[in-house]
Amino acid sequence: MNLPKAIASDLSGSSSLRPRARFALNASVLALAFVVAFVALLAPSRVWAAPQRLTPEQAVARALAHNLELAVARQDVALSKAPELAAAADFEPALFADVSVSRSPGQISRQRAGLAPVGSTAVAGSVGARKRFSTGTSVEASLSSSGLSGGGSLDPSFQSSVTLTARQSLLNGVSRSANEIGLTQARLNKEAAQLALRRKAELVARDTLAAYFELHAALAADEIQGLAVKTAEQTLASTKAQIEAGKIATAEAIATRYALAQQQRARLS
Repeated sequence: MNLPKAIASDLSGSSSLRPRARFALNASVLALAFVVAFVALLAPSRVWAAPQRLTPEQAVARALAHNLELAVARQDVALSKAPELAAAADFEPALFADVSVSRSPGQISRQRAGLAPVGSTAVAGSVGARKRFSTGTSVEASLSSSGLSGGGSLDPSFQSSVTLTARQSLLNGVSRSANEIGLTQARLNKEAAQLALRRKAELVARDTLAAYFELHAALAADEIQGLAVKTAEQTLASTKAQIEAGKIATAEAIATRYALAQQQRARLS
């Protein structure tokens, strides 16, 4: 029995399988076309854009703007300013004020004697300012006023006073360096963060310029190697033409092909 002929006769006889196979093939083609169209719609337009040629300054500017480590260093500089402001706030002037109001309904003894109680209202308030110096000295000035008023024979009364208070710390409290240690530490931390940011920016610029010129040199070398490959191809074509014309031996083409292969290999490497 001839097995290939039997298989061919079975395939040709099974006509019911052909529509199914054709339908499955059409479905696969449609699915593939749908996937390709979907990916093309989702892909950003810049993927298909032509490459841009950047100057060294533009390359460094883009690297400085999009480097993740530099972005983190900039945030460190911004965060280092908050402790300095908080430490400097201890030596800034501070204002304060308070008001109090109280009401007395009257004496209980007068109510028991059948007399009308005499109520009173007292109002007190003060306003002032205080300032702390790095020498350990603190100064506070305030103005206080109070008043009392009521019915009956009670006359209104008012009272005001001005107070000036000065305090000086002794021993280590007199030292400015000891009092400003928090502010000094905050300033040093901010300067360190700024120096770290500047150093990282310098390293990014250096690495970007090195990569830029290495790429430029590689592209120039590839262009030169491409010219060498093109020259070798032209030499091979000229050699073949001379062989066909019978001017040189056929063996001359071997060296020419070898030279072309060497140039192509050098370009790929």
